[in-house]
Amino acid sequence: MRYIEIVFDNSGSMENYLDNDQRRIDVAKKLFETEILPTIAFAGDTIVLRTLRSSCNAASKGIMLPNDPKKIMNAINLIYADGGTPLYQTVQDAVIACKVVKADENFIFVLTDGGDTCNIPMDEIIDENARKWIKEWNVLLMQFAVDNAVTQNNLNIFGNYIGATSFSVGTPGRTSDETMRLDLRMALVNSRLNINAPLPWCFDSKEGPDESWQDLLNQGFTFYQASVLFEEGFLSWKPSWDKIVSPLQKAEFTFLRGLRFITALPKETVKVMLSGLMAPYYYSPDCIYWNFSEARWKFHPIQHPVKFTSNTEVELAEDNCFAKVDFNSEVGRRNAEHYFLEEVYEVAEAYNFLEVGFTLNRINRDLIRKGVKTLKVGQQVRFKK
Repeated sequence: MRYIEIVFDNSGSMENYLDNDQRRIDVAKKLFETEILPTIAFAGDTIVLRTLRSSCNAASKGIMLPNDPKKIMNAINLIYADGGTPLYQTVQDAVIACKVVKADENFIFVLTDGGDTCNIPMDEIIDENARKWIKEWNVLLMQFAVDNAVTQNNLNIFGNYIGATSFSVGTPGRTSDETMRLDLRMALVNSRLNINAPLPWCFDSKEGPDESWQDLLNQGFTFYQASVLFEEGFLSWKPSWDKIVSPLQKAEFTFLRGLRFITALPKETVKVMLSGLMAPYYYSPDCIYWNFSEARWKFHPIQHPVKFTSNTEVELAEDNCFAKVDFNSEVGRRNAEHYFLEEVYEVAEAYNFLEVGFTLNRINRDLIRKGVKTLKVGQQVRFKK
């Protein structure tokens, strides 16, 4: 029995467009339908759809969905983007929900296009006790269309903190439908959420010279081993003394030879192990490994690096008390996309690891004070503490 929490970002920035001229929220829903939906709604699955908190102090909405793909998509299609991104607290809500259910496996799938906006340290929200629980589960953190280096860093920090498999989909240059589906599919397979699909190839091409069999013999490969692997139905190409071997053929031979001969596994054992992979077997031990406790192949986990870079869009004054931001800059325009025209925002102190120490919070129109000024593109503002 699996308990699956789907945390779906419904913040206002999901209304923005990818570089393929499609709205983020529309693409996210389509990816859900094509890649995530086929991996859930099996017998014994309990599925909860959770949207982000409407505010930092409100509770998130978790809706238990029926194991019916059509009804699940109906619920997904009803999501609309109109809020902020209380990411840490919404994940905390999912953790609390997972703790009280009895399930063989717990999954938390988080789709977000931005970092947390509540300015509360993650370790105050998800403490050490919660981390002990969450690291026993399968958590996927999908960074959707996140191209800001600071936001990527913050999400990588959060993913590393909770032990999540963090991956990116929809980054600039990788927004074709096929590419986004492939990126998401690989993460779902590796997380064990997709229990039926074989692991995608590690590569489908290899650089290097073609080699003769004499070249391979000098490296310790034998023609006999290749012939046996072909006869047993593992090797995709038939060895021949008078034909050269391409780099891709050699890579497949190297992987299969390691299983069958280097580790001396029986034919039937190798057959069972390869059932979780795709033929031809374009894999490498540098890319995947056999997890004995789960009896399946997995990609090596990636610990996302945190890059400390200077913010070229911020100029600090000599006394370090002022920050001048050009809203006509690239970063200014990108950040402006996360706010709504005609709405009023209040400057608030921000807690974040790498960003400037202020943020803009939308406020209730009834609380708007007199003297609010409207900024125009190209104007510069200075924040003083």
